[in-house]
Amino acid sequence: MKYKKYNPFSRILNNRKGVSAILIAIILPVLIGFAALAIDVGYMYTTKNELQNIADAAALAGAGELGKIYLNEVEQENHSTHTLTEIQEGQIQAAVTFVADLNEDGFSIEDSDISIGVWDWNLKQLDPPDPENGNAADAVQVIARRDNNANNPVTTFFARIFSIFGGNHDTFQVVTIATAALSGIGKVDPGVIKAPFGISENHLCNAGSLQLSPTQTSCMGWHNYIDPMNASNLSNKMFEVILGTDVDPDDLVVDGEVWLETHFEAFYTSNWFQNQIDTGISIPPLKVGDAIEVQGGVSSTLLGGDYYNTWVDIGDPQDPSQALDLMTGPVPFLTLFDYFRFRDGDELGDDLNADGTITLCDGNNYYPDEIWTTVLPIFKETVEIGCSNPTNATARTIEGFAYVQIIVPDRSDPGQLKICYDCDWVVEHGRGSGVNLSNVKGSIPSLVE
Repeated sequence: MKYKKYNPFSRILNNRKGVSAILIAIILPVLIGFAALAIDVGYMYTTKNELQNIADAAALAGAGELGKIYLNEVEQENHSTHTLTEIQEGQIQAAVTFVADLNEDGFSIEDSDISIGVWDWNLKQLDPPDPENGNAADAVQVIARRDNNANNPVTTFFARIFSIFGGNHDTFQVVTIATAALSGIGKVDPGVIKAPFGISENHLCNAGSLQLSPTQTSCMGWHNYIDPMNASNLSNKMFEVILGTDVDPDDLVVDGEVWLETHFEAFYTSNWFQNQIDTGISIPPLKVGDAIEVQGGVSSTLLGGDYYNTWVDIGDPQDPSQALDLMTGPVPFLTLFDYFRFRDGDELGDDLNADGTITLCDGNNYYPDEIWTTVLPIFKETVEIGCSNPTNATARTIEGFAYVQIIVPDRSDPGQLKICYDCDWVVEHGRGSGVNLSNVKGSIPSLVE
């Protein structure tokens, strides 16, 4: 039998009493650190989310006030430059601070943390406004902060314990930023698209007017509304659009059917018209992303030529004494032009010259009854520079919508039909749709940052 040699230190080494206390003493600071991380960091993110909500709401309020200011300018027909006054900038700042205080009582946003500028949709940044060069303010950026500059830093719960290792962990600072902008219209209501043209996105805001001819450089083309492009079909469609235009019985203007019958009675009652022209139609709503077929060039079927060889200015449609009875029938597009330019009664306001004319993009002066203001779709271009040549019907995606002025066609050369796109945008009631390809913006802003 072997005996184990007695070692007096083994008993001490094998004694495990008090180990738990030692482990707890070592682990406890780590546990406290994790608690600080979980609670204080969680509180920091909660605070940041709250500040972001304040910044978002304040930016939307500021941009909304900007939209109201522009709407008021439109009502006063003074919207050529959108230059903000100090009073108007003060209104925007007041709207921002008011909404910030509503979200958290006593919360303040410094005037220096409110920026009014132009939102660059490509670079996703706010640029300084330059209204004289067409870059009017359309966005408001707000910084909401809890730091040494405003609203005091946030007090920590456990993180201050680590101050014993150096530094100040009693508070943390949080800063958030939000930008809201007025954006272009991304959809139009039923019946808004009346003119059968589309504009290339590459031509927007270029100098000069758009023309149907020559095709290679026109940067625009016919469309058959929502149907496949066909010139013969489109000629009939224009009359159907007029027929489908109803008005309020109390309105002073006449509806399309009455107008056609009044001014082109023989044509309206002819067997050809009754057999060929269906009942009136209303163009359905259109939105960004929809596709239309676009075809360039000049069509004699639509502008005259051999199809209809007579066009006489019908005068005032409200005056029956000026009604004409054209046996040969009206030219399709010119009839569409005449009806809507009189029916819509363009309000050109302060843009008029002293002699009652208005100077358009081709540098010439025109009287209001020679101009039709309407909405056209902007279609996606297939080339990066310049404009492609849509000699054949080509499906193009709608990228936006533009308010344009169609100039009365030259009777000696209707192929040179001109369309002006005004880059000095205006604001109308409603929400924009986050697109920038439009010279009209909604008054209700969207968050862009």
